[in-house]
Amino acid sequence: VRLALTQEFFSFDGEHFRIPRTSIRPRPLSPDLTENLLMTWASPESMTMSADSGAAPLFTNYRGWDALREQLGAFNEIRSGHGWPASTSAIATTVYVHEDDERAREIGEQYWRKTSAMTTWHYDKLGSEYFMPDATDDERALVVKKGYEDQASAGLFGSPESVAEQIRELQEVADVGHLITLHSFGDMPFDLVETSMRLFAKDVLPTIQTFGDREPSAVPYRDVVEQRSAATGS
Repeated sequence: VRLALTQEFFSFDGEHFRIPRTSIRPRPLSPDLTENLLMTWASPESMTMSADSGAAPLFTNYRGWDALREQLGAFNEIRSGHGWPASTSAIATTVYVHEDDERAREIGEQYWRKTSAMTTWHYDKLGSEYFMPDATDDERALVVKKGYEDQASAGLFGSPESVAEQIRELQEVADVGHLITLHSFGDMPFDLVETSMRLFAKDVLPTIQTFGDREPSAVPYRDVVEQRSAATGS
């Protein structure tokens, strides 16, 4: 993919795929989209792969701010080992805003739990023989319940003032350079989504636009290739 995004003509001869000399159309408007490449992960192994690739970090599924801080630090430590500069993070997180802080948290957590329930159903975690195969039904249910609670705690729910403060704290914890706010989640009715978005745009956005500075920075693919070639002497 990165060859296709950086060269007009490319070929690939890998272990699993072989692509003859070809080109993609239409061509990207940017001469090198890999400079803006973001990558997310779901395991320590894929986090290492993401950092080694030169992509910038994207957090889409995290459980608490301490985990964010730890993973971003580990990610940038791997980049440093390649001689690449540290990157800020991009974060996608659920947001619900209401004039009443307590009501906002109640609604946000209600629909985020539904989102988590859909994920549990999709992966059949409670019914699959491969999910914690040696555990009892009660032990599996407890792990799923803990997952609900951890992920709900990562959402940004509250009054405009509260959400702005949560984002300020999040930016400091995870050095956020790009924030993606997800306002529609679970089966939240359209009127609740629209009200939250309008309140966010009016009373939160003007404040948080002053937070942070630089966007997340990926390493251009040509630099990744040069570094790998130098490391292997090829």
